[in-house]
Amino acid sequence: MSNLEKNQNKKEVAQEPLIKKYTLTIPDGLLKEIKGKANQQGMSVNAYILLSISQTLKEK
Repeated sequence: MSNLEKNQNKKEVAQEPLIKKYTLTIPDGLLKEIKGKANQQGMSVNAYILLSISQTLKEK
């Protein structure tokens, strides 16, 4: 991960109040799919994962 990506991720995390920090274990195939979709939307992987979780929770 480049320094630019690290700084972008820090800014994205800083935008929302951090309640608890988690570590995810994601299989390589799924991670490649997530990276591709995040890249298509011009988002970081972290932001895309958080957006996906948020949208899923709103649907329920």
